Amino acid sequence: MNVIDFAIEVERSEQSFLRHIAKRSDRPELQGLFRRLSEEDGVSVLKFEGIRAHGAENENSPQLTALLTTIKSRLDPGRILGASDEVDAYRRLTETEKGICRLVREAAGQEVDEKSARQLAQVAGLECRQSEEMETLFDFVNAPNEFLAWAEFSNIDEFHNFGRYVGVTRILPDREVLH
Repeated sequence: MNVIDFAIEVERSEQSFLRHIAKRSDRPELQGLFRRLSEEDGVSVLKFEGIRAHGAENENSPQLTALLTTIKSRLDPGRILGASDEVDAYRRLTETEKGICRLVREAAGQEVDEKSARQLAQVAGLECRQSEEMETLFDFVNAPNEFLAWAEFSNIDEFHNFGRYVGVTRILPDREVLH
């Protein structure tokens, strides 16, 4: 399997995974979220198919077939559907995306063919961006659970906006120390 075909199959697998979750979820807000995320994976599939159509091919790598099998095994709908609430579902999906990002990044570092390694690094970049987007979404949804300031609001209508900043990858960096 070459890198482009690998990338297409990963995105299709993720798209199918998210569609399946959307159909089986009994929560309308999760159905909409997973449907939108599957549409984003569909856009990625079209991008990679466009690259393939323009003749960007490379050597086949046996490592990619095994990696694809590993990734597909991590896309377990029961894991997400078994979540106790929306925040837990986002957390589980974020963990899944981070795992895929890590696997593809490691594969890029181990690839012996230079062209395949570069292309696989680009695929890893896409997967890691998707992972970061999921982490941002998780931070957004989980913000009220992580901060004690909610108790200070005298007007509960203000609460829904707390900690939710568009375009910021993390509300508080992990290493930031508050004085």
